[in-house]
Amino acid sequence: MRPTPIPDDEIRPGSVRVIYGAPSGMADVVDPVEVLQHHHEETNMPVISVRCELEPGDLGKLRKGAPVWVSFYGGGLMPFRVDVGVT
Repeated sequence: MRPTPIPDDEIRPGSVRVIYGAPSGMADVVDPVEVLQHHHEETNMPVISVRCELEPGDLGKLRKGAPVWVSFYGGGLMPFRVDVGVT
């Protein structure tokens, strides 16, 4: 899977489109990524959402039970959730 630009028709109402760069010293390892920033309606917690698409071969790996790893560069770990097909 790889992060992708976010199409205009997938922008969540009330969210802001932002580009996040790589952590200091990681620009050759981590590409910038476009995100949507918004606040969760019930908890008012800030939420940052990244849109991802499967790369060639990913679907076959998932069908065989391969796990999906979510990595946080820069040492920060925050609560997260993985959604499929939800904007």
